[in-house]
Amino acid sequence: MAIADDSGAPFLEPRHDKLLARCRTMALKRLEPLNEAAEEDRDEASRKAVRILASEGLLKLLVPKAYGGASAAIDHRAMVAAREGIAYASAISHSAFAVQGLGAIPIAIAGSEEQKREWLPQASSGRMITAFALTEPEAGSDVGAIKTRATRTARGWTLSGSKMYISNAGIADIYTVFAKTKPDAGHRGISAFLVRAGKRGLKVEPQRMLANLPIGVLKFKDVKLREEDLLGKENEGFYTAMRTLDSLRPTVAAAACGVGRFVYVSSSGVYGETDPRVPISETHPLQLRTLYTMTKFASERLVAAEAARRGMVTAAARIAAPSRR
Repeated sequence: MAIADDSGAPFLEPRHDKLLARCRTMALKRLEPLNEAAEEDRDEASRKAVRILASEGLLKLLVPKAYGGASAAIDHRAMVAAREGIAYASAISHSAFAVQGLGAIPIAIAGSEEQKREWLPQASSGRMITAFALTEPEAGSDVGAIKTRATRTARGWTLSGSKMYISNAGIADIYTVFAKTKPDAGHRGISAFLVRAGKRGLKVEPQRMLANLPIGVLKFKDVKLREEDLLGKENEGFYTAMRTLDSLRPTVAAAACGVGRFVYVSSSGVYGETDPRVPISETHPLQLRTLYTMTKFASERLVAAEAARRGMVTAAARIAAPSRR
């Protein structure tokens, strides 16, 4: 299938355009078959997606160069370009790319030097699969309402509670988990922890969704954590979570753009019964609608790219000079 040329988009540099084109071509060849494979075994399809993304060097976009990444600082526009290209051909693969970022970026933002050196090289090489555990049955967008609790002990922490709709549940090697450490302080009383898969007291229950993705419930019952499993400073986990989500949000729009372009390109090869010589996208009734749709599509790509550019500036400023709270 031909791929329409959309290089030279504002806010993206030539290297981003090349990355986008490379990811599309690669996704059509190597990742598209995983869509069907996920119908049979979504967990194995996701694991294979991570392995392929790692072999293509794309997971390196999610961590700084000092820890196995592709550039000195995480390039948000590169993440946008890569996810759009991957989403052009494979839903399970662009999800795998994003969730690997959701689990790795908090470590890059708030991790100690020891945590970064232990986990980030494994994330960028695909030797470790990550997950981001924030959502709960009674806490979605209202993060301050989470009830999962981490209680300090003489040797570290005890974690109890539950999470739901967690991507990569059951296949992740490490979970970035957010819990209340100061229950009465709202979002100012949340801390982040690194929880290894297989911990005693951790139970994973798969959730069947419309999308064939590895999503599930995490249940924690008196899970013992070490002091060094705390990610960042105590009671500052909310800020780590928000900075991570800010980094990945533009890539969500990019994924939608990738899917939209696939639909458009696909329709260009569909012919109607009235005149089998003319693609339906070029028939008079659909020409204006197609033009309108592609105009919206182009504008969305610009918004995603600009959001990524601004995100890079904001992230750099925050890391260089953390705000006082």
